[in-house]
Amino acid sequence: MALLAINPPGPTFPAFSQAIRVGSWLVVSGQIGLKDGKLVSNDALEQARQCFDNLEEVLEIAGAGFADVVKLTCFLTDAAAYPAYGQIKKDRLGDHAPAGTALIISELLIPGAVMEVEAVAWIGGDAEGKAPAPL
Repeated sequence: MALLAINPPGPTFPAFSQAIRVGSWLVVSGQIGLKDGKLVSNDALEQARQCFDNLEEVLEIAGAGFADVVKLTCFLTDAAAYPAYGQIKKDRLGDHAPAGTALIISELLIPGAVMEVEAVAWIGGDAEGKAPAPL
């Protein structure tokens, strides 16, 4: 099965794609609170909002949306940032409740980043295996 790399325009990190689509599955790399290559703020709520903005951009490029997300993983450098993640997740996903995991870690690659959010989505078909939509 072929792998299709999904990368929005703008700065990216070398050696990995923002997302990979294989068949009906889309695996989105962790998104942090970067905009135009810079951390948006030290505030957890602003970082959470930007994480989800970035996640939404990658999903849309792949022809998906938050309703297609089946799993979210959030890496946090401080448990105190979890309510900000939860608030923005609820704002963006509404009643859609994908599987999820939250982990507290010592640090992220970008200094000052307090969270990173990654996703797995099922796109272009249903659970019964209908053909995926073309990109």
